[in-house]
Amino acid sequence: MSNITIKDAVIFVTGANRGIGRAIAAGASIASHVNDSGFWLVNRYLGLTVPQTLRTWTVATTLLSLIGLVMTMLIGLFVT
Repeated sequence: MSNITIKDAVIFVTGANRGIGRAIAAGASIASHVNDSGFWLVNRYLGLTVPQTLRTWTVATTLLSLIGLVMTMLIGLFVT
């Protein structure tokens, strides 16, 4: 199940506002590692070793998640 599907399901089932769905999607991205297919795509495409990919993937997904959180908070200031 992708992050977008989880977000959409939470909004539909709980009637929550879209900010909560965006926050869930951002938070779900931070703890991804070797069981994620994207990890292996990056590994094979860039020709990295598993430890190199793990370091690269961890930094990239952490930045993605934190930027998503900041953007969600900024959007929340202007959209109710």
